[in-house]
Amino acid sequence: MHDQSLQTSVLSRLRQIYTHNRTLKNDIISWLLETEETFDVTIFPSTRLEHIWAIHWLQRCDKKKRLGKIIAILIDAPGSRQSDGTYRFAKSTLPFRCSLRAVARANKNKNIIFAAESDGIARQFQKFSGYHFDYLPHVTQISSEIIWRNRIAHESLLPLTFGTFGFTRYDKGLDVLHDAIKLLSGNDRNDFRFRLQWTGDYHLPCGRWIEKDPELMQDPKITYLPAFSDSTQYHEQLKAIDAIVLPYRQGFYQERMSRVAVDASLVGLPVVYPRGTWLEEFFSSYGAGVAFNSEDPRSLAAAMVILKENFHQLADKSRSLIHKTRADFSASAFFEKIGKLIR
Repeated sequence: MHDQSLQTSVLSRLRQIYTHNRTLKNDIISWLLETEETFDVTIFPSTRLEHIWAIHWLQRCDKKKRLGKIIAILIDAPGSRQSDGTYRFAKSTLPFRCSLRAVARANKNKNIIFAAESDGIARQFQKFSGYHFDYLPHVTQISSEIIWRNRIAHESLLPLTFGTFGFTRYDKGLDVLHDAIKLLSGNDRNDFRFRLQWTGDYHLPCGRWIEKDPELMQDPKITYLPAFSDSTQYHEQLKAIDAIVLPYRQGFYQERMSRVAVDASLVGLPVVYPRGTWLEEFFSSYGAGVAFNSEDPRSLAAAMVILKENFHQLADKSRSLIHKTRADFSASAFFEKIGKLIR
């Protein structure tokens, strides 16, 4: 009975993948019919494994080569990295592995180029599929000069304002941050302000429902922000804070990059981030911050206090590396790599 249920679930998932890919392919073909342009390169910047067949079908259907070379940048890791450096891929990823290998084998003329947003994800996909993946950096569009200048006037003042931005999901760990804020002592609590973006409630695996914390909502030092309607609102919030806290769960960010982390480094904001993740690797070369043990509220609270006590040194280090972040995560760096890939 269990095997029959599992088979039904797998078939249902495969039907969903097929429908999703067909819809994506048809949408792009409709768009091509509306435009007369021909492209040298078509970039899919936020590709998921579910999109692989649509991209393959598009390349095969593009008889006039109007799409040119297709670059598919995958953003999510297919598995997890173990403590010994090996990778573990769940059985549920088997259909995706077969699909990716089939598409890669059919890609004899290299008309589809596979890439990832981080070196770690690229390495993991190579192990997952047996085919080469390139690394293409995330491109940031924030004006670091404007934000940096606007912050100088109040850089030495307490309280210190922390921000956390992005979609509210289990992997982002906002529930852990709630608990960490409550653990702060009276003096430390008074030295902090928090601006927490909240885009929706979510469940923990145990079934517990996570929503805005009623106690914290009563604290005037804590502000819950809605989803941003445009990038300008996000940029304005970056101007209003002194540091960023990323309470992410380690299992989701071992290889996965964080665009908020790149933005923080670009504008000279120190960051609190989880150990054993891409973020730890990133902040060893860009920006500055303090690491904490993932899913440990006490460790997270302690890391925020350490950042406060060392704010000037960390902010100075982060600002000194703005130029490096700007050079490596710029549009020019991105397209320079694109140029090398399509030669």
